[in-house]
Amino acid sequence: MPSAAWSAATPHDRCKAAQGVNVLVSACLMGFGCRYDGGVRRLSCLDALGERHVLIPVCPEVMGGLPTPRPPSEIRDGRVITRDGRDVTQAFLRGAQEAARLAQACGCGCALL
Repeated sequence: MPSAAWSAATPHDRCKAAQGVNVLVSACLMGFGCRYDGGVRRLSCLDALGERHVLIPVCPEVMGGLPTPRPPSEIRDGRVITRDGRDVTQAFLRGAQEAARLAQACGCGCALL
């Protein structure tokens, strides 16, 4: 689960001191435990990227209201369905919209999600 400070931060707080190119990055790739299984999939290449650019962590699933951990989901017939059959399309859409708002608010030039 993301830290309380990260979860409570506003888009302005996350990027107010940003300089250079801002990059929106999946929080689980940066080491936050917000992946569907509560784990992380940290990418070591982000260390070098972070030296040149401002990395802004985001978890669209959490921003959309889904818990951590949560059942794995996949797209089926244009809907996002959990392994146990629950339709979580609206949560994914909300999360995507919030991530897009954050990217715009922070002036992100790209995203790694």
